[in-house]
Amino acid sequence: MMATSLPPASNFSLSITMPTVLPGCKELLSLGQLPRPTSVYSHTTHHRHAHTSNSESQNRRLSLVEDFSQSYTDLGRRCTRHKPYPTRDDFGGGRGQRSRKRKDTFDREEQRKAKLENDPWSDKTRLTPKSVFCLGCKRVIRLDRRNDYYPGLWLKHRELCQGIARAKREANERQKQKEKERISQSKPSIDDEEAAKILVEMMIKNRCFLNDSPRSPSLSL
Repeated sequence: MMATSLPPASNFSLSITMPTVLPGCKELLSLGQLPRPTSVYSHTTHHRHAHTSNSESQNRRLSLVEDFSQSYTDLGRRCTRHKPYPTRDDFGGGRGQRSRKRKDTFDREEQRKAKLENDPWSDKTRLTPKSVFCLGCKRVIRLDRRNDYYPGLWLKHRELCQGIARAKREANERQKQKEKERISQSKPSIDDEEAAKILVEMMIKNRCFLNDSPRSPSLSL
């Protein structure tokens, strides 16, 4: 025997299942042996109460959150009245600080450039922000990439450059040769003149002594 259940109505909490009478079952109906209508408990009321309780708890949570946020906002307002939030100027990040930093960077760059231009071993006509032309070895020396005109690699090259060392040796030899020539061609110094005078005086004294002595032969100078 098959039974069909009607969908529960929205206004009722009970649903009734009616048996379907099949053909040829009149005897069973007369004898009362067919199953009676059964009542099925609907969970509509339970769900409705559960939904109501959930909504109430959710509303209670929302009210607690709103109260907490309101108290936190009031506390923040009271704090800002006495001590405002720091700005970028307080941390040194204002426009004035940034402009001074850019100016200092530009000044340092100009100082590095001036030092490289005044370096006796660099060709100032071929100087670039990233390279220096060495007059000792006649090569282009790359500078550091961190900043323009940064002389770190150039200073190391100057210490190890064979061309610069050879040029220094030749310059020292030429300087020594010039000093020797200057000494040989220079006039007698005051010490030499004094020494000559002392020698002449000694010779005169010796001649006078020899002339006064009776035993010594006469010497003609």
